Amino acid sequence: MDRVDRVDRTGWTGWTGPGGPGGPDREQRKSNKTGRLPAVRVDALERLGMVWSHPDHVFNAGPSMARAYYAVHGHLAAGHDAVVDGYPVGTGLANRRREARLAVGSQGALSDARKAALADMDPFWCPARPLVWQRHYILLKRYLAAGGPVETEPGHMIAGEDVGAWLAHQLSHWDTFDEEQRRLLAELGVTPSGGGIQSAPRLPQDHKFIRNPAPAAAYAQREGHLNVPRKHIEITDGAEIKLGIWISNQRSRRARLHPQRIKALDQLGMHWN
Repeated sequence: MDRVDRVDRTGWTGWTGPGGPGGPDREQRKSNKTGRLPAVRVDALERLGMVWSHPDHVFNAGPSMARAYYAVHGHLAAGHDAVVDGYPVGTGLANRRREARLAVGSQGALSDARKAALADMDPFWCPARPLVWQRHYILLKRYLAAGGPVETEPGHMIAGEDVGAWLAHQLSHWDTFDEEQRRLLAELGVTPSGGGIQSAPRLPQDHKFIRNPAPAAAYAQREGHLNVPRKHIEITDGAEIKLGIWISNQRSRRARLHPQRIKALDQLGMHWN
């Protein structure tokens, strides 16, 4: 395993060994920084994979994995055990959050530029509230945005999480949450007086609307549009989805569709006429 592999798999916290900050390369870095290292030696070391600025190299390795995690999950509230392609992105993000909470200017504190880089991916990458709260919130938000049926009862599972129980807890402990949490919940229609998510009319259960937006999105990304021929069948995970008929049915039923479902289809690039 080369030096870069060791750096990439440490969770952005540094590494030990011959190429590490305390190894024999340390003097080479010091000489290069002061301008005492001959150019020919600089070139030779760089061809061997020399890392001149260890902190910058380590930080730059992490965000690419964080972006990959965000692309799948929609948040950076990763648990400690989260891994992307073998990279411990959860540990790396935990380290960045710890550094971000240090006093500005203190040793080991995360710079403003690095905080901004992570905030550009996810404004809530370092929330004051527990990470598990943020993960459940995003699960519910994405589920509703995709047109999922509203369900507030405990035992309603989304991606292996009991979001129904989580939501019931929010309603019963509303007064314990900070202003930002209440605002985020209210954006989803969650209010303490309503007993759950307020939507009128209530979304009926529809397993096809839960299943079919993903194949529709795949088709739109591949073809550049959502004008699906009526006879088209999309193959997803080995299953045949009669996507053309389903899209045609949504168009013909637009007047009766729930607003959340219309919005979900609009986001896919639906042409209603």
